[in-house]
Amino acid sequence: MAEKTNIVVRDSNMEMLRIFSMFLIVFYHLVCFFVVKLRVGDSNWTAIQPCVHQGVVLFVLISGYYGIKTKIKGILHILLLCVTYYVPISLIFISLGYQDVLFGGGNSLAISILPISKGPYWFVRTYLYLYLLVPMINNYIFKSSRHLVYMLFTTGFISVYMSYFSIDPSLSDGKNIISFVFLYCLGRFIYMNKAIFLGIDQKVLVTIAIALNVSLFIGLKWIDYFVLKNLIYRAFFPYYSLGLIINSIVIFCIFVKIRIRSNFINLVASSMFSVYLIHHQPFLMQYVIQPIVSKVEIFYNGDIWLFMGLVMTTAIVMVCCVTIDLMIKPIFATIEKGILQKMRILKRQVEL
Repeated sequence: MAEKTNIVVRDSNMEMLRIFSMFLIVFYHLVCFFVVKLRVGDSNWTAIQPCVHQGVVLFVLISGYYGIKTKIKGILHILLLCVTYYVPISLIFISLGYQDVLFGGGNSLAISILPISKGPYWFVRTYLYLYLLVPMINNYIFKSSRHLVYMLFTTGFISVYMSYFSIDPSLSDGKNIISFVFLYCLGRFIYMNKAIFLGIDQKVLVTIAIALNVSLFIGLKWIDYFVLKNLIYRAFFPYYSLGLIINSIVIFCIFVKIRIRSNFINLVASSMFSVYLIHHQPFLMQYVIQPIVSKVEIFYNGDIWLFMGLVMTTAIVMVCCVTIDLMIKPIFATIEKGILQKMRILKRQVEL
């Protein structure tokens, strides 16, 4: 295999998958942080969580499918985005006397000005680790298919097997760099063997996805035996779980087979990382999104209607976040360009 990372042109079908994955993440957060607490004991909302937990897995699979090329500009971009959408909002709310109760940050200025190391963005931190390690990972897995399979096997053994059967807290929930490296390599493996995955009939994939998630929901809702329910939950919910990974691969392959080209989809997809940062901002979650979800929960009494209400709320939240990001992008790009120019000047001065 030639050592290249930009060998795949980003197609709108994969950018649509990026949007869908973020939709799942936002929807899951609304359910996990708010609805479950508002409807304590309602088995429907506990059972639905593993069915909408694929967002993070899909996001990392996409990165592996395309291949990441680490650049200073990319690192700066991630850090500046975190600062832009975390620090000013936190400082404004703190100055007004509000506290971050939802994520335990209180009114700490230290947490507010250190969004990467101190904030609630575990996904951003772990993705940044992956981004920094990718040059070494790519250098190894791009040597040959054998190297890719070896990396896939070893990281999969640690991420899936050891996480499931050990009690090591460092592997808890799969929220760690090993799991992300495994998913990155898995995405690359799918790309290298996409002829096989493209050969699977689209109707079969959709049928499997529907049957799997409906069966999962029914099983978690109706099975009363705690031990069996816990086993199913562990097999399909944590990021290390084989069931969740298989579920995500099926969804991934459905989108791979879609043929669509749209500049609008590509534009919206470019803001998905910002959507994560904005909607997950602790103060916005607690003092803006939570009241909205509470009103939706009161208005939609039945679970089915509430589900539809949450789908609409998720869409509205994402539209607002994308709009904010597109409005800020020109200013953000100017600041980023200025910092990069100063870094180049400093580099030349050091070299002299």
